[in-house]
Order: sequence, then C-alpha cells, then structure tokens
Amino acid sequence: MKKLLWVGPLFAICLAAPAMAADMAVKAPVYKAAVAAPIYNWTGWYLGGNAGYGWGDAHDSMDLAGSWLTDGTGDNVPVSARGNGQLNSNGFTGGIQAGYNYQTGQWVFGIEADANYLGAKHGFFSGAFTAPSGDSYTVASSFESNWLVTLRPRLGYASDRFLVYVTGGLAIANQKFSQNITQLNVTFSEAGSISNTTVGWTAGAGAEYALDNSWSVKAEYLYVDLGSVSFSSNGNCPGGGCTDYNGTHSAHLADNIVRAGINYHFNAPVVAKY
Repeated sequence: MKKLLWVGPLFAICLAAPAMAADMAVKAPVYKAAVAAPIYNWTGWYLGGNAGYGWGDAHDSMDLAGSWLTDGTGDNVPVSARGNGQLNSNGFTGGIQAGYNYQTGQWVFGIEADANYLGAKHGFFSGAFTAPSGDSYTVASSFESNWLVTLRPRLGYASDRFLVYVTGGLAIANQKFSQNITQLNVTFSEAGSISNTTVGWTAGAGAEYALDNSWSVKAEYLYVDLGSVSFSSNGNCPGGGCTDYNGTHSAHLADNIVRAGINYHFNAPVVAKY
C-alpha cells in the first residue's frame, strides 16, 4: 500500500511534463545579415604613364617627271624603283596619359589624351647601281617621327575591377622625310626634304584592371594613320640647265602600337553590390 502512495504523484508529473515543455520559450534562430560585396566603380579622373613598341610603314614614294621621262634613257625606272616602298618604321614608344571615365551600370564612357615619344625611324641607301644609260646612281631615303599626341573617346564594359574598351579619335604627329638621288659618273643630284606636323586618326582596343581603389594597369593596341607629307625636287648640276629633271616625293606613316600602362585614379568611388 505504501508503494502505491508515490505512484500517483509520479504519474501526475509525467502527465504535466509535456505541457510544461510546450509552455517553455523556444529561442529563435539567429541569422547573420548578408555582407555587401564591394564593386569597383570606374567614374573619375586618372593620370598615368605607358611604354611599348611601334612598327609600321612609311609608304615612301618617288614620282619622277620632266626630262626623266623624255630623255629616252629609261633611267627613271630603276631610279624611282629604289625610291618607292623602301622605308619601314619601328621603335620604342612611351609617355603619359590622362582622362576621365563615367560609369553607368556596367558601361563606361570616357575620354583620354596622351603625349608620347615615338621612335619611328628608318633609313635606306641603295648603294651604287647602273641604269640603262650606263650611268651610275645612288638613292638615299630617310624617315622619322619622334612624337605622337592622341585625343580619343573610349567605350568600355566593366565587370567589377576588370574593364575592356574600344577607342578611336584624333592623332597628331611630326613626320620628317628626305630623298636624295646622286649620279656618280657626272655631277648631278636631285634632293629634298620636309618636316611637318600632320593630323590623322587612330583606333584600337584595350583592357584595364584595378589593383585597388587608386591604381590600375592596362594593355592596349592602337593603329595610327598620320596622313602624308610631300615635297618637290629639281635636278642640280654645275652651270644649271638640268632643273627640268624633277619629281615629287611623299611619305605616309601608318603605325601599329602595343603598350602597357599604369594609371592613378583620383577619388574613384566604391559602391555596394547586394
């Protein structure tokens, strides 16, 4: 009978336990708020430097006229052949650039100006050769362009810190060109030169990567067409009487440029991407 005395209370506790558990407060799970991932924004001014290599063709041309065509010797053919298409241009290029970008969505609109040393130069010397008349000649040509300025809009597409772009616009450079014909068996020469600033165009593409909020590196290719320079020449010999040997001479630089660069961006903003 004594054993039955504690069975009742125990049974009552067991019945009450589930109800007590249901009444206990359940702690809600804790969720951490998602942290916004930073995304680079290309909007702002920048300034930097670049270095690379250029190669191309000066498209030199010699067009002989006057007595060259009428003296019956045919010497104009081998002489002019050595004054056409002999000059290429290649060399180091390097300088500074500055510009501004504006980003909306993933599209980046900008404009860039640069001023560069351009080591585009080449010389040609024919050595002595004998023409159909039996006369001996030499032909010497030279070309040089040592600075280049461009002003180019840019259109780019950004993926966070990576930007690809196309670009094109105005190109300005100096072109120096000369040609000299010398007859070796008699005293005769015909020569001239020109140095002029020309305006042309350029187009290309590139890619740029932001290392942090201030610095970026880039690589780009530009094709540059700088138009033509030309001059006229007349024969020169003792006592005169040979000026009717004349011609026109021209050069037209088209250059390919590959270069790498680095830019410093002023107050480039960073916004949050959710």
